[in-house]
Amino acid sequence: MHTREVHHLADERWFRGKHQFLLHWARPELLGKTTSWVPVSYLSTCSEALGSYHRWKAFCQKKGENLSFAKFRSYDAHWLDFRSYATNTCLIAAFRIAATLLNVPLNVSDDDMGEFMANHKIDANDGIPPAALRSFIHFLGTKGFSFCHQTFAENLLLDPTANA
Repeated sequence: MHTREVHHLADERWFRGKHQFLLHWARPELLGKTTSWVPVSYLSTCSEALGSYHRWKAFCQKKGENLSFAKFRSYDAHWLDFRSYATNTCLIAAFRIAATLLNVPLNVSDDDMGEFMANHKIDANDGIPPAALRSFIHFLGTKGFSFCHQTFAENLLLDPTANA
């Protein structure tokens, strides 16, 4: 099974001694159905779907609520595409989610974002390009978002695709 075939996992069960997940297909028009119970072994190349499912269940347990997967996605930064798309706010939305979950301030207004983008010659119709990522992280720091510098240095800031 290819990872792009899976939209998300909605439930799990044991059936006839086999661990199964209720899979929502990304392209139901190809199969003529929207969901199927599949053995966990079929998901060996779908680590993102399994990870999302386990984060969803852990989040529900922590909150003491049974949130729908659709509602959970609005809290989960992994579901946001880190590239340009219709609203062009994906990266800042991810950091707002992170700030909320970490209970740290992040005071970035739309005007602040507009100014950052203008200062870095980023078209208003584009998202934050990888070349401006280091500057963007620094910008968030000036707006109250604190983060582990060592983690960013090891995992992001030394990445050759991030700006110098």
